[in-house]
Amino acid sequence: MKTIMMTTIGSRLKFVVLGLALTLMVILLCGVMLTGADASTVRIGIASDVKDFNPSWVDSAHWAILRTLYDTLLEFNAEGELIPYLATNWEVSGYNITIQLREGVMFHGGKELTAEIVAANIEFYQDEAVGGHTYGTVKHISKISIDSKYKLTITIEGMTPEMFLRELPIHLQIADPEFFPLEREGAGTGPFKLEEWIPGERIVMVKNNNYWQEGLPKSDKIEWVVFDSPRTMVDALVNGLVDWVLPVSFEFVEELQGNADIVLGEGKQPFQNILLLGAGKTDSPFSNKMVRQAMQYALDREAFVALAFYGIGDVKTTIYWDKDPYYAGDLEPYAYYDLTRTRKLLQQAGYDEENPLEFALSFSSAFPTFRPIAELIKEDLASIGVHMDIVIQEPTTWIDSLYKGNYEATLSFMAPNNLFSQSHLRADAQNAPWRGLPPQDYLEAVEIALTSTDEAAVRSAHVRIQMILADESWEIVLTTRPQLFAWRSSIRGVDRQINNVPILQYVESAD
Repeated sequence: MKTIMMTTIGSRLKFVVLGLALTLMVILLCGVMLTGADASTVRIGIASDVKDFNPSWVDSAHWAILRTLYDTLLEFNAEGELIPYLATNWEVSGYNITIQLREGVMFHGGKELTAEIVAANIEFYQDEAVGGHTYGTVKHISKISIDSKYKLTITIEGMTPEMFLRELPIHLQIADPEFFPLEREGAGTGPFKLEEWIPGERIVMVKNNNYWQEGLPKSDKIEWVVFDSPRTMVDALVNGLVDWVLPVSFEFVEELQGNADIVLGEGKQPFQNILLLGAGKTDSPFSNKMVRQAMQYALDREAFVALAFYGIGDVKTTIYWDKDPYYAGDLEPYAYYDLTRTRKLLQQAGYDEENPLEFALSFSSAFPTFRPIAELIKEDLASIGVHMDIVIQEPTTWIDSLYKGNYEATLSFMAPNNLFSQSHLRADAQNAPWRGLPPQDYLEAVEIALTSTDEAAVRSAHVRIQMILADESWEIVLTTRPQLFAWRSSIRGVDRQINNVPILQYVESAD
């Protein structure tokens, strides 16, 4: 992880200077006054709460918090290579994967990790109703064999073993089955265990004294404090009432850079901001590809970077990450800002002054940086006769509508999951960009990408996949967005995984 070294962004950044009395007042959260924590406690400010303790629902709050409770079978090192974690070894034979578990790993309640418990987790996540993002991975497991107390063999169908193994560190977090369905509480083998959850206020975790990594964690307690606004969260950090904040809104960068007590950093890989267009009902305007393509040219991406992210980030139009080995950089200029072309495409799709395009664009209140993007899109579309409503939803409501596809259009983002775009290689109805089965040419390209031994053919297939994804325009990439976070200079051991998930077992206060 690197500390941000930026030049002053300019006069666009304007901050409200609060008096000391007001600053102390804004740290009143949900009726609970924050007080300084002792050196054995690390307090982390977060912009939104978890919806439950099911780790399969992947969003920024869940990743940061629940990865502290749960461990995965495998992990990634800083170079994106698979390394042992709860599993010490794995062997592939055809589509059979044999996993050897680490012995002596204990759950928070004193139960030992076994092959049967891993199998129970897989079966739990194979229920689509609770499986969330994990369902898309474990549904490919057709058979589970318990070979011994600490060894199991799984058989997969419809996914290559390599892809399956690379998805495990992201999606399969092992929980104690005693706590299923993980709604109000949960227990894993992670460095901290749950002590208290007051929804909308705080989550308190205490040290797991039986953690399998000797000498860890460094701190006795982690307290996650939910804030009602980015301003309030930053004020609490500046005044020493929290030690670390996740994330930092871009408008506070210049302010925090001038504070000697604060370290400002960014994640290892930037997120990608995306516009998702849902078919939803059968009469949705976005079921027409021409309408989706029209939206590609209605997006002033350079203005989004300047207004929403204060110049931090880059224009982006392709779905693959620039660190992906098959990233096609020459496709980046795929779409450009051209309202005339948007109007023409909409007219060809049957929309005009008498029959205007109308739709709602939603986003979560946890991501206020999307507001200026939404407002600019609305203003530009209005200039060519399109009516767009902006709907700002409470985070859990937005997450629910996102997972269920109950939206016409929504602003979201993609995390850099291991730098590879493997989720887009799922050739089935669960594939993220599609509403239904992908087109045949996409399926053919995926087949080559997954099975060919000719590197040139594989690369060509991946380029074709990126072109098809852009052409279909279900997911429209807008910009990159580094994830910013800040911590007190007294905090040691701050680091993040390659996909920006905090690593908290090494964190401690030097005070």
